[in-house]
Amino acid sequence: MNPGSQKGIRIAMAGLGLLCLILLAVALVGLNLPPVMVLAVIIGGIALPVFVLRPEAGLHLFLFITIFEAMGEANQSLTVSKLAGALILGGWLLSVAVSRRISQTLNAQVLALGAFVGVAALSIMQAHDNQVAVRQTLTYLQLLVVMLMVGSVVRTPEAVQRVLRTLVFAMTLAATHGFLQYALGHANNTAGFIGNRNLMATYLAFAIPCAYILYLGSRSGLVRLGLLISLTIQFVALALTFSRTGMITLAVVIPVLGFHLARQHGFRILIATSLLIVISFGLPEAFYKRLGTIASSVRRQEETFGQRMQLTSAGMRMIAEHPVLGVGAGNYPIVLPYYGRSGYLLSGQWASHNTYVGVAAENGIPSLLLLLLVVGAAFKSLQAAIRAGRVTDPKTALLAVAVHASLVAFMVSALSGNFEKNKYLFVFLGLALSLDGIRQRQAAATAAAERRLPAAPPLEATLAGAP
Repeated sequence: MNPGSQKGIRIAMAGLGLLCLILLAVALVGLNLPPVMVLAVIIGGIALPVFVLRPEAGLHLFLFITIFEAMGEANQSLTVSKLAGALILGGWLLSVAVSRRISQTLNAQVLALGAFVGVAALSIMQAHDNQVAVRQTLTYLQLLVVMLMVGSVVRTPEAVQRVLRTLVFAMTLAATHGFLQYALGHANNTAGFIGNRNLMATYLAFAIPCAYILYLGSRSGLVRLGLLISLTIQFVALALTFSRTGMITLAVVIPVLGFHLARQHGFRILIATSLLIVISFGLPEAFYKRLGTIASSVRRQEETFGQRMQLTSAGMRMIAEHPVLGVGAGNYPIVLPYYGRSGYLLSGQWASHNTYVGVAAENGIPSLLLLLLVVGAAFKSLQAAIRAGRVTDPKTALLAVAVHASLVAFMVSALSGNFEKNKYLFVFLGLALSLDGIRQRQAAATAAAERRLPAAPPLEATLAGAP
């Protein structure tokens, strides 16, 4: 049914139109805003009804603009991407409010993340800086909304496939930009507009398995060629980030893919791995030098790894002193001088560089356990979708493998980075919700079809009627 035919939505659209006209009048007359801001109000007024009526369109725009967020984070300014993200989430919430249904069940994953946000809110009471703790808690609440939005909007295998395509396209664009900057000598790595080479490497570590799964599931020769080109660009860009975390993460993700695909696609996995090895021979010498420092930096705790170990030790001291509610959401950088040494403070390493330690230090051990429960529930749902899909719907099983491998990439990278506030992590958690819902609906449809089948006649009657 067309959402616009519902009376409630028609009334809401009329109200939104009137509100946008009022805001435009205020912007032009009362606030004397510059033309750019007035244009933003007009575009927002046009886009909001579209996002209410077509939440999936808003979701795809959200996925694309998220890669540009880092461009405005240096001065914490209010960027266009942040405004657009708020508009998209607002449009989905209005759509839910008007239709009065969220199309999402309250399973263990949703309840655990809700409890995680609640514990973060409790940590405000003993936070060193309450305002920072409030902002961080609101960020967690926004990420809960992101997960629910994805789980509610993406309801079919085709919709999951479209989301993965958008993610792969966005990361290919980021990788191409970073590679061109490096090739032209404008940068010494391929971080590009992401701005952080470790973050870029993590993004590519989830984009590579997604692109490969899309390649396996595609029937179009042109699409498969495009995905092969995308895979090559992404792999080279990841290598030239010179991120040791990214290299380790990809080394874990590839065997995970191989484990899931060995039965049906083992030969293709072997070919793809061989192709990556061939490509790696063309990488510059700096890549191999960087790769060779992994073992020594871990063993001797030198360079950035040594600094991160010191940051982890400081976080462990925070956990020991505040095990239940932590030092306050978002307060790790603020209280770090009380627990750390000036050597790495002067280096600018203010983040914990470890999601698990950072969450436990800021919000307490119960909060970390809840976050692990969220991820564990997502992995359980994905494994169920993979097992069921192999029997009933191989396409859904492949998509679940892509989401599973992407979550593995985030969890490995979380050992050396802070991803508790990363929107893409919660997008994949939302896709786990989507795939779980798809599996349940497919199982219910199969059961209903079986109930409608006529019962087989008894064996005695069959034999009696035989000539």
